[in-house]
Amino acid sequence: MLSPSLFATIDLGTGKIGVDGKTEKLIVLHGGVGPFLEGAGLYLHNNYFKDSTRSGLFYTFDCGADIITTYIPNSDDSDDGVDPSTYYLPILAGGIGYSKQIGNNSYFRFSIKLAIVIHLNLSFSITF
Repeated sequence: MLSPSLFATIDLGTGKIGVDGKTEKLIVLHGGVGPFLEGAGLYLHNNYFKDSTRSGLFYTFDCGADIITTYIPNSDDSDDGVDPSTYYLPILAGGIGYSKQIGNNSYFRFSIKLAIVIHLNLSFSITF
């Protein structure tokens, strides 16, 4: 998944499709950088579909944790001029999306989630 935002991330995950074919559960490792920060985390990603084709509208939910380091320029006379700070942040996000099958076990998905901030995720998924 690629998230086009001020904090661009790259996600790598693995998971399984539920027995009924209507759910996807993945564990995802992700990391990214922004203008004044960098971070990484691990989260559980769940998608819930109305039928086993996994196409059309779906609900999505994420739960996990991030470690983020910020690099804010300071005004004192230190050598590097930056005050790094590390934060541990929970990931709790939920939203809706749309899934379009584009091939055998291949989907194009768009979702919007509400968390601490609103962000958009565009993803291309290959499930096997």
